[in-house]
Amino acid sequence: MRYCCNCFSYDWNNNNDDISSIICRRKTIKTIKILPALIATSDENVYVVWGNNDTANNNSEVMFRASIDGGQTYVDKVNLSNSTGSNSTDFDVEATIDNVIVSWWETNQTSSEPVIVFSGDRGTTFEPILRLASNGTISGW
Repeated sequence: MRYCCNCFSYDWNNNNDDISSIICRRKTIKTIKILPALIATSDENVYVVWGNNDTANNNSEVMFRASIDGGQTYVDKVNLSNSTGSNSTDFDVEATIDNVIVSWWETNQTSSEPVIVFSGDRGTTFEPILRLASNGTISGW
């Protein structure tokens, strides 16, 4: 959806977390790459995962929101990857009953590694990020 006012013209995609660009008097102030969201469901639970590169370090992050009432309401967004020295890309989400599993790749100039997080309480909390290539948790990305 596209909204305009006197000075600003910006693309708005569902909520103000997904502004793709802000243009003032035909000059682009900020452009944010928007990646498609992935959705997993289980009973009345809806889990949404998307990428966002609007961070202080300008790197890609994996964001998450959950609904336990069929998508009527959602909890606040959570940055699952929260990495500073790498990009979090190629994410996926799966769900069964109360369990949510989110996977993605952490990449930087020297490495590319698959990671995964698990929640056993419908996305309320997540276990530490597991580095699948090295069988450990991420520390100091």
